[in-house]
Amino acid sequence: MTGTLLRIQQRIEKPCYSFPALPVRQIPHTAPWITDREIDSVKVFLKGGNIGSSRETLRPAEEALRNFTDGHPVLLTTSCTAAMELALRCLDISPGDEVIVPSFTFVSTANAVLQCGGTPVLTDIDDRTLCLDIASLEAACTKRTRAVLPVHYGGISCDMDALSEIAGSRGMHVIEDAAHALGARYKGRPLGTLGSLGCFSFHDTKNCVSGEGGALVINDPKLTGRAEMIYEKGTNRSQFLRGEIDKYTWVCQGSSYTMSAVLATILAVQISRYEEILRGRRRVSRLYREGLSSLVREGHIRFTEVPEYSTPNEHLAFFLVRDTARRDKLLEYLQTRGIQAYFHYIPLHLSPYAMKRLGTRPGQFPVAEQISLSIVRLPLFPQMPDDDCAYVIECVKQFFHPERAVNVPSENGLRSSPKPEIEPPDLSLVIPCYQEEGHLKNNLDEILKTLDETPFRYEVILVDDASRDGTAKVIRQYLENHPHHRLRAIFHEKNMGRGAAVRDGLEAASGRFAGFIDIDLEIHARYLPAALKRLVSGEADMVIADRHYPFRLPTLSRYITTRGYRFLVRTLLGTPAFDTESGFKFFRLERIIPLLKEVKDQRWFWDTEVTVRSHDAGLKISVIPVVFIRNADKKSTVRLLGDGVRSLFCLVRFMRERHHPHRRPNGPNILNYKA
Repeated sequence: MTGTLLRIQQRIEKPCYSFPALPVRQIPHTAPWITDREIDSVKVFLKGGNIGSSRETLRPAEEALRNFTDGHPVLLTTSCTAAMELALRCLDISPGDEVIVPSFTFVSTANAVLQCGGTPVLTDIDDRTLCLDIASLEAACTKRTRAVLPVHYGGISCDMDALSEIAGSRGMHVIEDAAHALGARYKGRPLGTLGSLGCFSFHDTKNCVSGEGGALVINDPKLTGRAEMIYEKGTNRSQFLRGEIDKYTWVCQGSSYTMSAVLATILAVQISRYEEILRGRRRVSRLYREGLSSLVREGHIRFTEVPEYSTPNEHLAFFLVRDTARRDKLLEYLQTRGIQAYFHYIPLHLSPYAMKRLGTRPGQFPVAEQISLSIVRLPLFPQMPDDDCAYVIECVKQFFHPERAVNVPSENGLRSSPKPEIEPPDLSLVIPCYQEEGHLKNNLDEILKTLDETPFRYEVILVDDASRDGTAKVIRQYLENHPHHRLRAIFHEKNMGRGAAVRDGLEAASGRFAGFIDIDLEIHARYLPAALKRLVSGEADMVIADRHYPFRLPTLSRYITTRGYRFLVRTLLGTPAFDTESGFKFFRLERIIPLLKEVKDQRWFWDTEVTVRSHDAGLKISVIPVVFIRNADKKSTVRLLGDGVRSLFCLVRFMRERHHPHRRPNGPNILNYKA
C-alpha cells in the first residue's frame, strides 16, 4: 500500500493537465490570404515551361521587393534563416567571432551564427518594445564582437540610431533580422535597409507569403560582390550574366540559397497586394486594441509601446498578462473556445542547448523571461471577419470577468445576450452539505481555486440537507460575498439523505459534465482536473475515485470496512471492484440524468446503486486513484456499525432486485437502457 500511495502522490504533484478543446468556433491563429491572382499567376508560370530559378524568373519578385528597400539590391533565398547565414558569410564570420543577438527570438537567429562557426552572445530585451535592449547590447560588446543581429519584434523597430552608434564606434556590422518587419519603418526609412545587410521572411505566417522563402537586402555596396558569389554557389556567375566577364568559375566557398521560381511567382503577387493586406491587419489590430482597452484600464493586461520613431506593420497581435500565473490558464481557456492563441518564444538562454553550449543560466535576462511568461498572441490575418474579432475579444473578457454576458452571432452581426441566457457552464459541481459549518468556507475557497486553474466555465451548486448547525447561514453568506462566481444553493426543509442531496443538485445542473465532491475534502479537489480530462477526452462517461489510505491508526478501521464493503459489492453484485462509496463521482450529464429516476435509495447506499446502475447501463467508467486523508477536525456523521448493517441490508435487497428485475416497481428497465 505504501508503494501505491507514493506513486499516487508523485502523480498529483506533476504540472496541471492539458485539456482537449470544447470549441464554440474554430479561429486559426493565422491564415495566408491567397486569391485567384496568386493561383492564376502560378498557372501561367507553369504553362510557360521555364520553371527553373533564373534572373528572368525571379526578376518580378525581386523588383517588387525593391520597392520596400529603397531600391537596394535583394537576393531571394529559401528562407530568412538562409538569408541570415548568407549575410554572416558575407562578413566572413568564423570561429572566435562573436555576434550579439537577443535571447527573445526564434532559434534561427542564433543558429545562423553557429552555422558560420561564430558564437552568439545573448542579450536581454526592452520591456516596452520587446526589441533588443540597448544597455544590454553595450554591456555584451567585447573586442571579439563582429556584428549585432537586432530583431524588429512584431514589426516594431529597434532604436536603430542608438544601436548603430554603438556598432559604429566599435567597428561592428549591423545585420537586421527583419523577418517580422516587411514594410515597417524607422523614422520613415524601411526596416531591413538600415544595417549593412537586412533579412526578410516570407514564411506562411508572415504578412506577405510564399509558403517558405526569404530575402537578403544588400545595403552596403562593398558587400554586393561577395554576397552574389556566395549566393551563386561560390562562383562569379552574376558578373557573367551581366556581361562583365566572358565565363564564370569557382572563386570562393558558397552554397545554394536560391528561392524556387514557383514560390517567387506567388511572392510577386503577394507583395503587389501589400497595402491591401496591411489594411486588413490594421483593422484587426485596431479592433483588438479598442475592444480590450477596458482590461488595460483595469490592470489585467498591457500592450507594448510603439515608439514615435516606429511605424509597425501589424505583424503580430499580442498583449501581456500582468498576472503571469494566469497566462497559461487564459491560453487553455481560449483553446476550449476554439481560438488558436499562443505564447511565443522560450528565451534562448533557458534552452538546454544554450546552457550547455553557451553557458547561459536562468535569471540571466529577466525581462526576456518575464515576457515569455506573460505574452498572449491572438489570431491575426487580414481577411479575418469582424465578428470573429469580436468573439475573440469577448472570450478574453469572459476569462477575466466570468460573470459577463456572452455576445452571440445573429443575422445582423453580434448581439449581447441578457444575463439569464449566459453561456452554459462546461462543469456543474454539486456539493452536498450536512453539518459542515466549521470547514465549509475554507474548503469552498480551495475548490474554487482549483476550478479557476482549469480552462472550464463552471458552476457550483451547494445543497444543504437541512443541517442543524450554521451551515445554511455560511452558504448564504458565501454566495453574497462571491457575486462574480456562478454559485447556487438548494436548501432542503427536512433531512432527505445524502443521495437525495446529490440527486437534486445533478437535476439542477446545466453543464455538459456534472459531478459531486464531499466538502470535507478528505478526497482533495486537486483530483478534479484528472476527472475532467477523462470526461472531455471521451475516455469515460463516469469517473469515480479509488481511495487509498495512508497507514495510520485513526484510518485503520475505515480502511478495513471500505475494503470489506468493496469485496461484498464485487461478490454479491458481480461488478468490478469499484470504490462505490467514495464521495467523488463525475458524469457526462446526458448519460446520468436518465438513470437518476431508477435509483431507489436516497441515503448512503445511493453511491453504490448509482455506480452499479451506470455499469449495467453500459456507461464507460474510469477510476482514478486518490489519497484519502481523514479530516481529524470533523465529527463524522458515519456510524460504522449501524450504517454497516444498513448497507449490508441494502446490498442484499439490491442484489435480489437485480437478479429478479420483474419484481421491481413499474418503470423503465435499466438493463435495457441505451444512451
